[in-house]
Parts: sequence; C-alpha cells; structure tokens
Amino acid sequence: MPPKKKSNTGLIIGLVVAGVLVCCVGPIVALVAGGLFIFKSATPLITCSLAYQDARDAVKDYAQEHNGKLPPAEHWQDEIRPYYEKIVANRPKNENPFGTMASGGAWGCDNGAGGRTGMAFNDDLSNQPLNKAVTDDSVVLFEVEKATENAHEKYSKPSGSANEPKIFGQPRGWFLVRMSGEPMLLNKGRETPVNTGPKVRVNSND
Repeated sequence: MPPKKKSNTGLIIGLVVAGVLVCCVGPIVALVAGGLFIFKSATPLITCSLAYQDARDAVKDYAQEHNGKLPPAEHWQDEIRPYYEKIVANRPKNENPFGTMASGGAWGCDNGAGGRTGMAFNDDLSNQPLNKAVTDDSVVLFEVEKATENAHEKYSKPSGSANEPKIFGQPRGWFLVRMSGEPMLLNKGRETPVNTGPKVRVNSND
C-alpha cells in the first residue's frame, strides 16, 4: 500500500490568509498610521489657533472690566491671565481634545521644528479703547520668532524668514488675530483661515 501523500491544505490556507492580511489589513494599518501621523502633526496647529482665540477673548474680557480700555502692552499677559484661565476652565473638555496653552510662562506655539514661537501684543493698542480696535479691525495678537513673557511690539507683516513655523516640513505661515473673526495664518502676504485651504482673504493695508 503506497504511503499517503501529505496534504498541502494547511499550507494553502495559510498562504491565502497571509495574502489577505497583506492585501487588506496592510493598507488599513498604513492608513491608520498615516492618520495618526497627520493628527499628531496637526494638533499643535489647532492648539495654537485656540490659544490665539482664547487670548484675544481674554483681552476683550479685560477691557470690559477696565472702562473699555485694552491692557498696557508692557504687561498685557499678566493683566489678562485671570481672564484667560477662566475661559479655558469654563470650556467643556469634550469640545477641545487638542489641549490648551498653559497660562504660566511665556505664551507661544510649537514651531514645527522642535522649538516655540512667541505670542506678542500690538504696541499700537496699548491702553487704547476696545471700540476703536474693533472699528479699525486691528491685529491685536500676532506670532513672533521668540517666546518671551509679555512679548509686545508694533505689528508689521513678517518678511521671509528661515525661522518661519513649519507643518509637515513646510512653512505654515504666522498666526495673527484681530478683535473679531477667527485666527489667521499669514504666509507670503496672504491671510488664510486656519480651517480652510489655499483660497484666502487678502489684506494689504496692515
């Protein structure tokens, strides 16, 4: 009686399963990994946008309790800190999965290259009426290269710089926020809302 041939069924099933895993599960894993990478890379951008919005709203709250006057530029951050902390504390946690800017120390953002930029107050608005700043559509807070406490200077559009913040390895633009509206990114003289694509609003008179 001839010896029984060994069945290759198990091997075939194993190869089929492996093929399915490679063809189907592999792309899913790659997709998930890519999604996590994008989420991780975009998180600092969203956190920074929220920080500028919250700080601007804290400036408004300060003015409403100080006879309609904006804070002095020299210590604007110290003046609005309690208002900023209140805004952050009152936001439901499920409305911001990205985290918030710490209220202590120098305010600023991840620059996408292992460092931090700073948040500066516009000197032109020091002790000025809130209503005038709203009417003039003034830039109140803007991003600068170096993070220091109570950073302040006269606002001007940044020129090209090797230190421009990055996202996905490319220049992302500089944050700025006015007394109304959402935070914007200024890149090559063009303002882009953070949550949109390349079609942007342009302001040439700031």
